[in-house]
Amino acid sequence: MVNGKEQRTIAGKIEEILSENGITKVFLRNANGIFIVQNVNSITQIQGKEVDAVIGNSTLEVILVSEKNEHLIELTYQAPNSFETSIKYNAMLSADDSQMDFNGIFSISNITDHSFSNADLKLAFEKTSLEEIPSSVSSSTSYFKSASSSISSKPSPVPAKKTVRENYKFTFPRKISIERKSNKKLVFVSTSFPVEKLNLISCISSTFDEARNIPTLRSNFQHNMNFNARKVIKFRNIPANNLGVFLPSGNLTLNRREEDGVGVQKVLETSIPHSEPLGELILDLEILKGIYCVKTQTNFVFNDKDLSMAESFDLWLTNDTISQVTLNVEDKFHRWHTYRLVDCNANHTLDKEEGKITWVDIMIPPKTKCRISYSVLYFNIENVNLA
Repeated sequence: MVNGKEQRTIAGKIEEILSENGITKVFLRNANGIFIVQNVNSITQIQGKEVDAVIGNSTLEVILVSEKNEHLIELTYQAPNSFETSIKYNAMLSADDSQMDFNGIFSISNITDHSFSNADLKLAFEKTSLEEIPSSVSSSTSYFKSASSSISSKPSPVPAKKTVRENYKFTFPRKISIERKSNKKLVFVSTSFPVEKLNLISCISSTFDEARNIPTLRSNFQHNMNFNARKVIKFRNIPANNLGVFLPSGNLTLNRREEDGVGVQKVLETSIPHSEPLGELILDLEILKGIYCVKTQTNFVFNDKDLSMAESFDLWLTNDTISQVTLNVEDKFHRWHTYRLVDCNANHTLDKEEGKITWVDIMIPPKTKCRISYSVLYFNIENVNLA
């Protein structure tokens, strides 16, 4: 722990640096805690939770070492209107859409009158997720009208979840130098990997408010929702693809090589979200005309006594073309994060963490319709406004 004498010594050493730049508030942190410097000469210890994960536009971190070289100090302060930054991804598909070259470029403009040499560069972003907490499960009643639905009177206990905000930093693998009033482009990822091409219908209509942990309670009984089939490519953010890192969100330009190996065709411009290691990225290529899904809610019951909810859906898949088509179909249990699938008439895979259900390789002959139906029960619902 830095004592009072050392605090005054540190403050004195950095006072001149800070005053030259007109900085009146900085964060001073060592391995034992976080300190805040106010008006340079007043250092007060505060709890880490109060200022931890402070992320501002254009931040600069400085490492200070005391005279005796006993304390490694990290000094962080906000430097607004100092840097302008952007993320740009470029991708090139092979002519048969089986392989993709992928690179990411970070652009930074130093609009200050100061130059920076051998600096560590980090990109920081915040992610909201749900974390399980112990919770008992209320008893429930069978709400489905269909006699074929098999629902036990008490679902298996499933822990409830709470909203957690985490901060991630992507650190460039090498130090950078940038002169005053200058620009620099840095390639932070460059790789090539196989991609999977498929025909996808996503029937995900909405999701509950994860940030505020608020459920979706509105019924859509007998309301038809239409979803078009799309040709997409997908790939994994994994080490085998020379990825497996936190990829910051940014704009992406996707091109495709023509069969002669010389020409290039522009496919799309889009944006991609933050991607975690082992995550999956999906890029839309085009809408498939004449192939679509009509999603209809066939049953909905909300029980305000034990705060549980049940609903059923029909997904009518239609192929109006003259050729057979193979589809992947996905939907999401969007009302709440504690749920149980109680009935489904088709083979499927279930991502329990994401609440996503997927039907793979559904073959539909020309001029044909087919139906997928399922029922789901939500329980342990919280933050319900019954007014």
